[in-house]
Amino acid sequence: MENISLSISDLKKLMNNKSIYHGLITHPIYRELFGDRMASDTLVAPAKSIEHIIDERGGKYFEYKEKINEIINDPDYIFSSKDGKNRIEVVKYIDKRVHIVLQISFSASAPNMIITLWDTHDDLNHMKLTHYVLYCKK
Repeated sequence: MENISLSISDLKKLMNNKSIYHGLITHPIYRELFGDRMASDTLVAPAKSIEHIIDERGGKYFEYKEKINEIINDPDYIFSSKDGKNRIEVVKYIDKRVHIVLQISFSASAPNMIITLWDTHDDLNHMKLTHYVLYCKK
């Protein structure tokens, strides 16, 4: 089978403002944190978020897209986000620390969404000082 490579602009055209499905959120901590307010288990990356990650985060979407479900469902940390009550920052160490900001859906008509994604070698001390730790893997 031939390996087909798409340019970033071709990918953006193909997406045509659609979301990419990334599976289900299955880790029980999310229900513990949000209870019945979490209206869906579905996880998507909207075209706008993917475009942002490609343009502003060095294309990290391509590097980690196959691991998004693992990052979300086996996190090392979950932090509160400064951007709102239904946003959280999920952190998982793979080869670097990968951060994903999620918007948890409180509406049955909307899925949970990936807002952005990046990686870093920085330690988590600053995050622990500026965000609430909602979950820490033991």
